[in-house]
Parts: sequence; C-alpha cells; structure tokens
Amino acid sequence: MVDRAVTFNANPAYAWTVRGWTYRYMRSTDEALSSFERAIRLNPLDPMLFDTLTGVASTLILVGRDEEAAVYAGKAIALNPRYTSAHRVLAAALAYLGRETEAKEAAAALLAIAPLFNTGKWATYGGQWQGQRFLDGLWLAGLPE
Repeated sequence: MVDRAVTFNANPAYAWTVRGWTYRYMRSTDEALSSFERAIRLNPLDPMLFDTLTGVASTLILVGRDEEAAVYAGKAIALNPRYTSAHRVLAAALAYLGRETEAKEAAAALLAIAPLFNTGKWATYGGQWQGQRFLDGLWLAGLPE
C-alpha cells in the first residue's frame, strides 16, 4: 500500500515517512533509509520531522551505525524533547558506543517522560518489530525490564 501511495503521488513527505517506517519494520533497511531521506528532502521544515529523524535513527540501530543513530536521535529530540521513541533510540545508540554515562542520562530522560516504561512491556507491545539489537541496546543503557 505504501508503494502504491508514493507511486500515485510522490510529493507528500508524510507518505515517504510512512513508507520508511513500514520498510524499517520489515527490516528492509536500505528501502527504509532511502524513504526517510526522500521525506526529509521533500519537506525539511515538516513539523513532524522529529518522527522522520527518529525513523532514520531507529533504522541505523538495526544496521549497527550507532554513531549516526545517536546524531539523528539527538536532532529528533531537539525538535520534540518529549518524543519517547527518539529517547529510546538515543539510549540504545549511546550504550552500544560505550558512552555509559550518556546512555544512562538518555535512559533517565526517557523515564522522566514515561516513568512506567520498561523493556518487557515494550518488547511485548511493539518491540518485536524493533529488532533484538535495539532491545539489547535498551538493556545496555540500564532501562528496567
């Protein structure tokens, strides 16, 4: 459906963001990244750009490009400091980079926004779509099970 949407009208950035998330969840990382990048090019001032940037960061976690993931997650947080998805990606990326203090700070920022967050519920609710590497990064960051 997302492919049909962008074939029908290739101009809406939101359609490319949705396509990016769809391919990200399918773990087709190249398609996901190219879709997110196109969305950013189409509308770099999108009020929902934080979601697109988080999609890029989340996809980069899957492929082990943790430094880039941390940069994109940071940009998303700058645009929307309460977006918990970006905080999750940042915590995981920093943990993988061995930046333990910063990872714990990112985890604490997430818990300040969503104090009931735990990796067990997240993994059951939607984490299976996120990938084991992402989940492992959250554990490394010290988020509660």
